Amino acid sequence: MHSGDCFINNTISNTSIPESICRLCPQIIPYEAIAYVYLMLAIVGFLTNGLALYDLWRAEKTTTVTFVVNIVASDLMLCCSLPFRVAYYWHSAQWAQESSMCTLAKFTTISLFYINLYCNMLFLLWTSVNRYVSVVRPKLPLLRLFKRARVCRLLCAFTWVAAIVVIIGTISRNIAKNKTVAANCFDHIVNANRHRYNTTHVIGVTVFFLILVLMLAFYALLVYHLHLIQRSSLVGRGQRGSLKVRRKILASVVLFVACFLPYHLERILLLTSDTGDCRWQETQYKVKNCTILLAALSCCLHPLLHLALRSRCCRARAETHGRAANSCTDAGHTVTHANISLSAILDAPPGEGWDSRGHQPDRGGGQLAGCLAP
Repeated sequence: MHSGDCFINNTISNTSIPESICRLCPQIIPYEAIAYVYLMLAIVGFLTNGLALYDLWRAEKTTTVTFVVNIVASDLMLCCSLPFRVAYYWHSAQWAQESSMCTLAKFTTISLFYINLYCNMLFLLWTSVNRYVSVVRPKLPLLRLFKRARVCRLLCAFTWVAAIVVIIGTISRNIAKNKTVAANCFDHIVNANRHRYNTTHVIGVTVFFLILVLMLAFYALLVYHLHLIQRSSLVGRGQRGSLKVRRKILASVVLFVACFLPYHLERILLLTSDTGDCRWQETQYKVKNCTILLAALSCCLHPLLHLALRSRCCRARAETHGRAANSCTDAGHTVTHANISLSAILDAPPGEGWDSRGHQPDRGGGQLAGCLAP
């Protein structure tokens, strides 16, 4: 590997792309450091996702849990690609462009990264819709499908198939179409193929912001509905349960934005950058590496958040708040029973509906059971 700045001002053969006069070279210290970070992410990711999967296996099989299981599966898939990314950072400067290791590392890291990225985002969107329907609109004909276990499983299967077909098809087509002479594997990926995927980047950015807006809208409506329930309730202690629900929703949204927004903002910078400025290209490439690392970090943060929300301490406090309220009056309707908790309404068992006030229909006791889905 080369150290320091590296720009070679000659044009790559067989190409007419203006920015090809800027040839970025790998730098041994930062790239080896990133490789070790990815190695640690792989180890922690396998461990935490394994623990999350074990916890989900023991949990009640609600529709929300179905989406969370698929998020864990997506994160495990990304963890499987991280060793190839580590090998790329260590050896890509020595691999020939057409070598089997270069092809394997390139195809595995790119395809699994994008499959994980967009499957994760879609499953998080489906989770937000599921929670919104459970509480706010349980009787809306179209959206109530999100509370049916079979429909949710089919939706997850369709998400996987659509993402795999579109992403792998796009990557395979681009790899086959963009045959360019390059000195090595690193040179081919970083230099020879720069700005060849602008259309793909535009589509990806558009999909991300569409998912983000929809998820924020569903969660905002859900939080507003909980606020109305809290304001109309005569039980002041219910405020603490409502606050816990809002904090959990906020944690999910913050994790989504922190992991995925920087990468897509960097894509926008790439699309609008000055292709003739070598220094800017070097900076942009370093920023891209950092944003990819942030996105990959989600494979550890998702299971950690799940385990934190499902911890005995968190659940014990939720149950304490629930038992504190023995009766609740909401717009003239009274529900009398122990275990009333606002966080209960976000993960009803399949088939259990909630009325427009967030109350479960009285079926011999009217118990509001369950807890916030992970």
